[in-house]
Amino acid sequence: MEQRYVVCLTVCLLIWPLSPPLQQHRPTPSSGGRHVEKVFPAGENATFILENTSVYGNVELKAWDQPLIKVVAEILSPDILVEAIPTDRSVHVRLRRKGLVSMDAVHFHVWLPPHCEVELSSLSGKITVRGLRARLKASTTDGDIELIDISGESIDAISSTRGSITLIGSLDREGKYNLYSGSGQIRVIFPATASFTLDAATREGRIDVQGFHLTEERRSPHHLEGTYGEGVAVLMIRTYKGTIHLQKR
Repeated sequence: MEQRYVVCLTVCLLIWPLSPPLQQHRPTPSSGGRHVEKVFPAGENATFILENTSVYGNVELKAWDQPLIKVVAEILSPDILVEAIPTDRSVHVRLRRKGLVSMDAVHFHVWLPPHCEVELSSLSGKITVRGLRARLKASTTDGDIELIDISGESIDAISSTRGSITLIGSLDREGKYNLYSGSGQIRVIFPATASFTLDAATREGRIDVQGFHLTEERRSPHHLEGTYGEGVAVLMIRTYKGTIHLQKR
């Protein structure tokens, strides 16, 4: 069963004065561009939602040890604005345009606590997430998704057309991981101590499992099911034409 996620992302934020520890996380300015920077407090159950609707804009998100969410947008076009509207438990961020649609990229850099829930989307830009320990939904039309040192009870990543997906990290014991790419490669790298139930399928690609000897294995040319270890976590992987690689770290 193929799962599709449509992440409607609206935006919110407060502009706060930056304290000295935040300044060291400022990315290097791009030539000819400008920065929009926003910082706001993150409560225990905070949710961060970001929609990057610039055609080639990337999203890079990292977990840090401060109780704040910081967003920096690198913008080339003078006609693009970052809209932010805070609520009690969430922050929604999106782009607004004045006049005609611009093809200039807007790149987002985000820092937030590891237990903040996250929803991200892009068009052709790459999404990179590091160090998150909470629910994550990452969706892109044509870009790549890279998830590094990720664990959480619910991880969903979808690249609708040609983008590849990479997942590297430990598994949450009771987590559910759903990965889909239309024709891109999906690569999953876990430690030998991982424990999961696998359901992987590709219509025209192939499935390559390296080093994981599955029990209760059920295999066909384009579908593989089985259990590794206790098999509590659920790993569901789907592609149409792409190759699925599963390997030990």
